[in-house]
Amino acid sequence: MPYQNKPIKSPVRRVIPPLNVVIAALFTHGCCFGGANKPNDSALTIVGGEAQKDVLLNPDTVEAYRLNGAARRENEKRVAGPVPLDAEQTSRLTRLLLDDDSYEWDYAKACLPTPGVLIVFENATGRSEVRLCYECNIVQFEPGRGEDFDPVAAELIDWAQDVFPEDEAIQALEP
Repeated sequence: MPYQNKPIKSPVRRVIPPLNVVIAALFTHGCCFGGANKPNDSALTIVGGEAQKDVLLNPDTVEAYRLNGAARRENEKRVAGPVPLDAEQTSRLTRLLLDDDSYEWDYAKACLPTPGVLIVFENATGRSEVRLCYECNIVQFEPGRGEDFDPVAAELIDWAQDVFPEDEAIQALEP
């Protein structure tokens, strides 16, 4: 029987939406990796609310770690640290994290963050974890969510270089 050019009827086509539909949905509703695209967003929203803001502003301890850059939390490993942060390092960081102008609210990035730095804030009322991805300039708060930190990328690179002065990868970062 000669070859017949007939369309293949695949059940997968009916279940999986076309890629352009998936991408459009991510950008319309805000990508889960960064980019809020909502007019009422603020730094308070992304850090996880008032209780988490209190942990960031009034920590008993703040420690920074270098991470292996894994995209998935279950593959994340701490490769250096803890580095206890002093009052000046903590103040610089929290000022940037809690400033609405530190974030790019108008667009979403289609990248999968691979955080290289973890900062853990703790006090008697709670704990907040902050992950910084310097490849896509996205911060992730736990609890909370992620957002693009492009407006302050240079300041957050400078901060990380101060905290990890012996780390070659951190020292090689450029805004």
